[in-house]
Amino acid sequence: MEDAVQTRFSLKPVVAAISVVLGSTAFAAPTPNQMPGAGIVVAVSPGATTSYGGVGSPITGLVSVGAIGIGIGVNPRVVIQWGGAGAPVDPTNPAGFNLGANARLIFTSAMPGGAVLNIDASGSASQIFGKLESNTAIGFAPALYVANGNGIVVGAGGQIAAPSGIGLIGADLNNATAKYDFVGNNSSGKSYIDVTGGQSTVTVNGAINGSLTANLPATYILLAGGDIVNSDSGNQFAGTAIAIAGLRATNATDTVNGVAGTTVNRLVEVSGTTLGGLGSFNIGTLPGNWEIASAGSTVVNTGSISAPGAIALFAANGIRSGTAGDSNVLVGLFADAGIVTATYTSGAKTELYNVISGYTTNKALGLLYVNAPYATATGDVLINALTPGSQPSSISTTTFAIINGENVTINSTINHATNPTESVLQVTSTKSLTITAAVGGGGFVALSNSGAGGMSIGGNVVADTNKNSSGGIVISNSGKNAPTTISGNLTSYGDDI
Repeated sequence: MEDAVQTRFSLKPVVAAISVVLGSTAFAAPTPNQMPGAGIVVAVSPGATTSYGGVGSPITGLVSVGAIGIGIGVNPRVVIQWGGAGAPVDPTNPAGFNLGANARLIFTSAMPGGAVLNIDASGSASQIFGKLESNTAIGFAPALYVANGNGIVVGAGGQIAAPSGIGLIGADLNNATAKYDFVGNNSSGKSYIDVTGGQSTVTVNGAINGSLTANLPATYILLAGGDIVNSDSGNQFAGTAIAIAGLRATNATDTVNGVAGTTVNRLVEVSGTTLGGLGSFNIGTLPGNWEIASAGSTVVNTGSISAPGAIALFAANGIRSGTAGDSNVLVGLFADAGIVTATYTSGAKTELYNVISGYTTNKALGLLYVNAPYATATGDVLINALTPGSQPSSISTTTFAIINGENVTINSTINHATNPTESVLQVTSTKSLTITAAVGGGGFVALSNSGAGGMSIGGNVVADTNKNSSGGIVISNSGKNAPTTISGNLTSYGDDI
């Protein structure tokens, strides 16, 4: 696996940056030694504190000492507001959560299960061009969160490393409910990321993982906000990697800070070392029950996202991984357990152009879900994935490949023959289905369309290559007056076609 890491996920060259563009607004990059400024502790979990004191304590005058940096202790769950109403005057650093290229900020915790939420209330985007880290050099490594309703940028030379987990939230969490829910001041005592209002862009041009000194995965990486961008120079390495664009969980109520019936929109549960519900992708409420927070929001990946576990991409309007016509096999989504994507607007589009494979070298992807199994997910789907190191394009899975959409086009070979009992390929379209490549595998294959655009199957379809009795091919076109064209060969080694 170490070879795979060095080949696929080595850090990209650092690009000198004078300014950064976020949406339509340009911000000057932080000065080389700039640290977060005008901080104040605004919420702590019961019995918790920081190395600067409890609630109301100012955090000012931070200076990074060369490569050593400077540390802040949080025990165990703490919210720090940087700038905004009530923030102290900081004569050393501008208000906000920013790190210059030479700056290093380290968070530690004397207790397990720690987590710190840094809320940037300065009114400008957060820019992380230096090193943001949590480590176990002293005690335990807390999970690291940064939230900013005006956007977050990780610069090309920026590095964020936290073994317990990392969250970049492009939303305004500068409200009492979000603060108290994060520290667990609620009826359950659990910690949540609670997103309510509009959302902003999160851009990763640098590296996010679990360690600054070793190429180790963070337990999880969560990017949430409006548009989510992992650029050409962006590298993410986590046990589970999640991006959520333009969505929030549906309303619920709870007692928060002693106030019964408080409305909450709990995106995820944060427990310091885990992110609630990742095993089944039940993030907050079920993804099928998302609310659209920022219509038109997209997830775009033109860098590398890798996970020994799973990758999940959810967006209000669109998902694109890779660039059409680009054959760079170091760009892609690499996940051993599987990849799940879903869009939630009719007319949205999912486009997969780069490598879609397992993380471990020569290991097939565990599963592929596109707009499945979430019934409310929708939009067009175009799959034209690359094969690592060679052509033609293909995706190999060990269990399921289930793809749902409106207009669905598959130009990649899809083969999932390695599991004798669970090799299922199911493609369902509600407008049109076009398959130009060979598809099939070890078990059952089902291709169906219910729209007026009909079906065109130009590639060969093979089922039940594992030769178990449950295999077979089912092709169904129920669209009114919709044509069906099959020019490829249909072969089943099991049940009838």
